[in-house]
Amino acid sequence: MLFIDSERVLSEALVAKDIRAQLDRRRTELQGTFTRRGEELRKGEEELIKQKSILSSEAFDAKVAEFRKEVDSLNRDAAAKMSELEGMYSGAMEQVYGKIQQISKQLAGKFGATIVLFIPKGQVAYVEGTADISEQVLETLNRDLSRVSMGGS
Repeated sequence: MLFIDSERVLSEALVAKDIRAQLDRRRTELQGTFTRRGEELRKGEEELIKQKSILSSEAFDAKVAEFRKEVDSLNRDAAAKMSELEGMYSGAMEQVYGKIQQISKQLAGKFGATIVLFIPKGQVAYVEGTADISEQVLETLNRDLSRVSMGGS
């Protein structure tokens, strides 16, 4: 049986760091976009409040309904974009996990192991030094897979 410290590998691997950086950059871009759209809506709301006294009740109600549609649209867009972003992140990480699995299989063959555990080191009561292949996995992963695109970057 061999062991890989999942927390160490996922925090130190170049590819995982790069994916997290891509995620952070895209999340920041999206937040900026939606913050700007939110500010535009707040200005529209202020303008709507100013118009209340000069518009007929029906005209004001129509403008309020239109404003609510815009707010709902912004909320739907934000949720959809964040969901899309999480999907891209998951897809990129699946490639990393696939590579870790491939490396694990190679090392298991090399060491004659039939089981390779990929769990946090804190969940292992005891592991002999030679059974911990985290370093070999990290080296191979960093060499063979340094970048995975989250799509469009």
